[in-house]
Amino acid sequence: MQVDLAGRIALVTGPDRGPGRAIAERLLASGATVATTAEYRVEDLAASFDRHGRVDILVNTALPSAAGVANDVAAICRRAVDIVTAPGGRILNVVSALGVIPARGEAAASADAAAILSSTRAFALECGPRGILVNALAVGALKLDDPLAARLLTHVPLARPAQFGEIADAALFLLDPENSYTTGHVLVVDGGWTAGYARNF
Repeated sequence: MQVDLAGRIALVTGPDRGPGRAIAERLLASGATVATTAEYRVEDLAASFDRHGRVDILVNTALPSAAGVANDVAAICRRAVDIVTAPGGRILNVVSALGVIPARGEAAASADAAAILSSTRAFALECGPRGILVNALAVGALKLDDPLAARLLTHVPLARPAQFGEIADAALFLLDPENSYTTGHVLVVDGGWTAGYARNF
């Protein structure tokens, strides 16, 4: 999937593997100029703005699920309110679906992802009048070396983990300039895991 992002400047934060890398590659293929950073740092956002004179797209990929990044993601989103191009800018937070439905034994990661989803909605309220759209992706089991993924698959109706390209395509849907009236939304891409209890007995 590609959309027309010619001339757009994008910053993708978070681990440079899996979904984060796939999203960056899709943005590049769609014509955007893309910078990446493994951290969620306000300084990197400011540096990207200084280098290009604008930042149109900020994507924070807080995957695989890990606790302790919600405050950092909120801080960079807070700065993005004043930096991301208005109107027309996009902020997207990509987190674990544990933020939608927590899992036993994953309290810290579930709480962290839920906090990012809550702040996403709050920033959408704040940015809406300026024409900046703020959304989130909640992602289920991934093809990563993550023991949680194997446990999630026992409850996934599609019975397989997500391909990284499928996550990137969902991100492009929310980042597409033609998608101009979706904000404060959490798009769940989890193979049906959060739809209900799907285990066979």
